[in-house]
Amino acid sequence: MSLRSGHARKVEHLNAALEDAGSYPQWLEIARELDRLDGLAEWREDDESELYHYALLRQHVAELRAYRDEGNAVLLFEVLQESAYRHMAEISNPELYQVARAGTKHLIGEYLDQVVAAMHFICDTEFAGATAAQKLAHFVRAEHVYGRPALMMSGGAALGIYNLGVIYALLEEDVLPTVISGASMGSFIAVVIGSRTRSELIEMFHNLDQLHTTALQLVSPMSMLRDKVVMDSKQLFKCIRANTGPLTFQESFEKSGLIINLSVSPTRARQKPRLLNYLTTPNVLLAHGSLASCAIPHVFPPVTLMCKDAHGNEVPYMGTETWSDGSVYSDIPRQRMSRLHNVNKAIVSQSNPHVIPFMAMKQKKTLATTTRNAVLHSLKAQTSIALDFARSSVRNRGLRSFLDKAHAVAVQQYSGDINIHLPPKPSIYKKILTNPDLESLQHFMLLGQRATWPRLPCIVDQTRVNRAFDQCIAKLRVAVELEQGNPGRV
Repeated sequence: MSLRSGHARKVEHLNAALEDAGSYPQWLEIARELDRLDGLAEWREDDESELYHYALLRQHVAELRAYRDEGNAVLLFEVLQESAYRHMAEISNPELYQVARAGTKHLIGEYLDQVVAAMHFICDTEFAGATAAQKLAHFVRAEHVYGRPALMMSGGAALGIYNLGVIYALLEEDVLPTVISGASMGSFIAVVIGSRTRSELIEMFHNLDQLHTTALQLVSPMSMLRDKVVMDSKQLFKCIRANTGPLTFQESFEKSGLIINLSVSPTRARQKPRLLNYLTTPNVLLAHGSLASCAIPHVFPPVTLMCKDAHGNEVPYMGTETWSDGSVYSDIPRQRMSRLHNVNKAIVSQSNPHVIPFMAMKQKKTLATTTRNAVLHSLKAQTSIALDFARSSVRNRGLRSFLDKAHAVAVQQYSGDINIHLPPKPSIYKKILTNPDLESLQHFMLLGQRATWPRLPCIVDQTRVNRAFDQCIAKLRVAVELEQGNPGRV
């Protein structure tokens, strides 16, 4: 056997092992070995690339290290302020993470090390003209300018269960964003995690049989004819409520520390889509928000939201309005999330059955897939124009409503800055409208983990500065309270 065929056989074996990895450390070890065999480990060690300004990055690494070694907090702050925003976009270039499996250029990791070390040095070091309160104000302002990441989970009926694996993979590496959105089935996963503390969440992942998953139940033929729906919304609500309890969005935020956002679509022509969260609808009940977001037209009936009044009673919220599946108008609500929560980095977990095949093609960089993607983009644009013309031409209210929804689905942006998606295997489509048993839960959770692991090197890097901001701001708030003599108020 030649050396070349032996090398190819080893690479083939490792690629198979990579797909079957049972944990992220195992996946990462295999990925590093494959990078070494493919010569990509050398690419990571070589600073030079047209994909980013490596010479300037080197300079800033040296300056950040030197000023920190000298203890010169003033100059360190100046370089940090310039450097962080100058390099924010270019080191976020997705192409930097599409070469090697286990990560990008080591220089970028070294730079992030120096940025985080500089932030903590400024936070922890006392120097003239900078009280804890002044430093806190600087950090809060800088964090606002920098922005924050969010996890956005799509719809996908029962396929959306795979988001549990995505959440778990992020949680294990301590990179789960505080801001989370969900539409349709993604809303179910969002309220499941938003109604639990971190310790309760970890316990749930270790005991998946705690989850109530019997959400789908057919209605009687008579009900189908009368109500024009096929599934029982009472059973769906029972399932959601069993997992969340009677928490409101505000109570959920106070309990979990997570900012849960749910997309709901209007059923009335002049009503607008809504994003439910602790800022916009603090007293609305999580369970009813998810019920509305899961209400696929003609599968489940539209939903009236419920909220808690001043006495804790459950009463209708905007009682004359009803809402349906959030995926119709706002599967990935990037603009509203950016406006409400200062989100600058969208981590999208996509499980919509009509989207994941295109997501998979988009990630492949062959000439054939590039050509196919261009054709698909052209078809999407033409479909959007045709639907827009059609809906402006018809007068029939029912047909107009259908065309409005079709147009909304066609024109949406279903991807983000970092994309995670289910593998587009035909076998998964058989389970779209089924209640998952424990075996299916475990299977979909593993699919979600394996889909997330290749994106983790990028996510870890792209969220490092945000985590440093959180740590520094928390420490400075304690310091301010101590400075003001109010330690008990932190």
